[in-house]
Amino acid sequence: MTAEANVFGNIVSGMNTVTNGVENAVEKVEEAAESLTDTSVEDKEVIFKYFNKDHREGIPFNIQEFNGSQLKGWRENVLLKVITHGWLCSAQCPSVVLIKDAYLEKYDFNLITVDWSNPANNNIYEISASETEGVGKIVARLLNDLEKRSLVTWENVNLLGHSLGGHVMGVAGANTKGKVGRLIGLDVAGPIFDDIRRPDARAFDSTDGAFVEAIHTAAGLFGLGSNLSLGHSDFFPNGGIHPQPGCSDIDIICSHARSYEFFAESIRNPNAFVGKLCENWIKFDNGDCNDNASALMGDPTTKTDVPKGVVLDSETVNENALTGWRKGVLLKMITHGWLASASMEMVQTTKDAYLQMHDYNIITVDWGKSAMHSFYLIMIHRAKIVGIEISKLIDKLVDQHIVTSDQIHLIGHSVGAHAMGVAGHFAKSGKVARITGLDAAKQGFDLPFQKKRNRLTPSDATFVDCIHTTTSIGYDESLGDVDFWPNGERYLYQPGCKGLICSHARAYEFFVDSILHPHTYLAHKCKNWGKYDDGKCAQEPTLYMGDETPTNAIHGDYFLHTSDKPPYGLGNNG
Repeated sequence: MTAEANVFGNIVSGMNTVTNGVENAVEKVEEAAESLTDTSVEDKEVIFKYFNKDHREGIPFNIQEFNGSQLKGWRENVLLKVITHGWLCSAQCPSVVLIKDAYLEKYDFNLITVDWSNPANNNIYEISASETEGVGKIVARLLNDLEKRSLVTWENVNLLGHSLGGHVMGVAGANTKGKVGRLIGLDVAGPIFDDIRRPDARAFDSTDGAFVEAIHTAAGLFGLGSNLSLGHSDFFPNGGIHPQPGCSDIDIICSHARSYEFFAESIRNPNAFVGKLCENWIKFDNGDCNDNASALMGDPTTKTDVPKGVVLDSETVNENALTGWRKGVLLKMITHGWLASASMEMVQTTKDAYLQMHDYNIITVDWGKSAMHSFYLIMIHRAKIVGIEISKLIDKLVDQHIVTSDQIHLIGHSVGAHAMGVAGHFAKSGKVARITGLDAAKQGFDLPFQKKRNRLTPSDATFVDCIHTTTSIGYDESLGDVDFWPNGERYLYQPGCKGLICSHARAYEFFVDSILHPHTYLAHKCKNWGKYDDGKCAQEPTLYMGDETPTNAIHGDYFLHTSDKPPYGLGNNG
């Protein structure tokens, strides 16, 4: 048995113990959440300093004494860079000084540093973490004052923060009266914050600025930085984990510091760091993403590097927000699974294939912040929450006559398949036409005490089809009206794969390939793989697997062979 199979097996065998542990963990998380209540940082504890090329020594002030006179030599109509530090630090630390000096050396911007060293230097991390909200709100008050005095426009405001300072700047962005142009998190602190995804804007996330970027350098199981994708663009140099090149195994502070060191270098050398859009580090390191989109990491990163689209909110969506909406055509809604996001391969390749081949309406669903949690079993609950949110969006779209239920096709991979099942189940506006589950996750969702409405079932849509490519990560039993079993239902790996993760990904790779190469995945209805492989089902009904599977198909299990390399479909020879 492989290491991957052992991991998943151990999760299930320890379920009775783990279930009690989850309840205890939830209680601890809630207690930690309470500890992050704003502790009312005093105004005088936050010291600002204004810099420009003519005032490199800085002019200090606090929010109470600010009247505008401190901004000597203020540059009009240029960017304002606001920079702050993290735990056990001050504005004299390299996380601030290196970036400030790099900007002053190259540009004539307005710069303000934020020193909250008194709250930040508590030896108890949790206490300093609890102060980030209060500090962030004070920063927001200054920014609102600057905008009111017509000294800045929101699009010209850039906020930068390292570690806990990233959360300070996230809070600041959430509390300004307009959306700041850019928010940059440098190895944003993970402990406590990764386990508490609060709905009240007390942590760094992609809603806190018009464009949000995060650079990860010390993530990992016992890392200092966040394990979550936090922004519109998330960069993971050298995998985003400790140790970074040149840092010793025992010096995680060195890796944590690499984020601001890389950023300072990117100011002086804008083309130094070229990143590739990729699903994970292994695929990137293997060269599997060489043909994907590129983006410059650090100061040169721009909003144009982010895949285009309109951000929708289920509470406020209306036809005016849906620029270029096609009336009377199919709507494809696509989502990912555990440890993924909508910027990764599964969602992006599916979206791009549809845009290349059809003129459909497409909505991608990104729940990456919740999906990145290292404790898998929490995904069972989170998939339901995500699914309910998707159902609300579906109901809004249908109720406003933007789309009809029979035009909606939901597509989800792994845990995302169950999120789409929940969405179909809870949609009040009518049964959606189709749900496609791509190697729907098995572990946890197959437990006896799990209610069926928490996972994908045939009743969740008018037609449900599933593609199974593993029987350890994914389900080893039929879930839909039609279930496809490429290369059999009792295999270890898919052809061309050397591991379970590769086989798990084959489900969406086959689906994407079916969009780009129609009529290439012919499958035969059969009782099992043995009979199919022996040629005993040659006269049974056939179907094409993938996007073109008809919703009026004869229900049952279907089998086919695929190639070990793309294009995977073998046509009538499958």
